[in-house]
Amino acid sequence: MVNSKKSVLPEQKVIKSGKTSEPKSIDLSIPAFEMEVIDGLREMVGNEMLASVFEDFRLEAEEQISNTKKAFQNNDVVSIQKELHTLKGNSGTIGLMRIHEITKIIEVPSKTGDLTNFEENMKILEAEFEYFKNNLAKIV
Repeated sequence: MVNSKKSVLPEQKVIKSGKTSEPKSIDLSIPAFEMEVIDGLREMVGNEMLASVFEDFRLEAEEQISNTKKAFQNNDVVSIQKELHTLKGNSGTIGLMRIHEITKIIEVPSKTGDLTNFEENMKILEAEFEYFKNNLAKIV
């Protein structure tokens, strides 16, 4: 059975593209869960495997977010970029578009060592990740 629920986030900070020195916020028009991607995965692997994929993502993302924060404290831009690049790719692949977008907004400037608004944007990433965890049962 294909589930085609659309997700809507409650009021939350928003990330808009712009100069990296400007505060960021997440564009609420971006779906938290891209159901076309998720339903495609569900059709390919089934519900049980899909649930496993999301659980694996949850565990890996928790570690990647933690590692990114530690790398920031150590001013380790290479590790920040590596962790966020992986998180960005994984989230996009499984249809978590807001996590993908905020991660991209943090990761891309980090390639050149630009960590402007890093802490503020990480808080938004963490809020999106919490939203994912709290709403995952609704889509799998």
